[in-house]
Amino acid sequence: PGWSPARTAAAEQDPNLVVTPREGRAGETTYKTFNIDNPRDEVLEPGWLYMVKHNGPPNIVSRIPGGTAIGISNIDGHEPDPLPPGFLRHRVGDNLMTCITTEEADAFNGRVISDAGGGFTTNQLHAGGCVVLIGDAAVSPPPPGAGINHALEAAGHLVDCVLGQDGLLARGQTVESAIRAYSDARMPDEVAYAFLGASKDPLQTVACMVGTLFGMYPPRGAIKESCAPFSEHCQMHHYV
Repeated sequence: PGWSPARTAAAEQDPNLVVTPREGRAGETTYKTFNIDNPRDEVLEPGWLYMVKHNGPPNIVSRIPGGTAIGISNIDGHEPDPLPPGFLRHRVGDNLMTCITTEEADAFNGRVISDAGGGFTTNQLHAGGCVVLIGDAAVSPPPPGAGINHALEAAGHLVDCVLGQDGLLARGQTVESAIRAYSDARMPDEVAYAFLGASKDPLQTVACMVGTLFGMYPPRGAIKESCAPFSEHCQMHHYV
């Protein structure tokens, strides 16, 4: 769970990057991801999240405004093993498959099955002076339903901080110093996000229930309805 080849390679090359395994939430859905490299507006409108059901459990698909899309297909254990050729088409239907390359459909069958039954955290978001960890590569598992938003938010933060017109590179900083500054600025949100998605013991569970009364921990579903940083949603990790 939370497997990331980018994070694994970064940790092997940078001794300062510490990757810590952690327990996840029990009973979580298992799934495979798939990339949608050629989205068409008549199939997937930009900026929308879709539930696509054809055969088997529904698939979650998100289209980035002005960009590509990504999907999640639930794997419930009733699928044939190994998955047969054309399984992704069977799962999502012909209409969505017009947006997915043949290479991606073939790669789907061999892709790692993911879940929120465990994951990893990192002590920093950069490695080797040139690599930035974003999304599940930085923290997993996500809070329920927040994984895609987390990755998009972090990417937007990276662009604003480092790559934008007023970013650190435009102000003369080196790539290494700019991504270190991004990591330092982003880590409070990542720490809060990690706590939101973590398995909690009984004491923490009760403390978080109390925390919702004082605005220190979000009610269920609240983080999906707000654009506020994760560090503003959650302060309970400082106390329990």
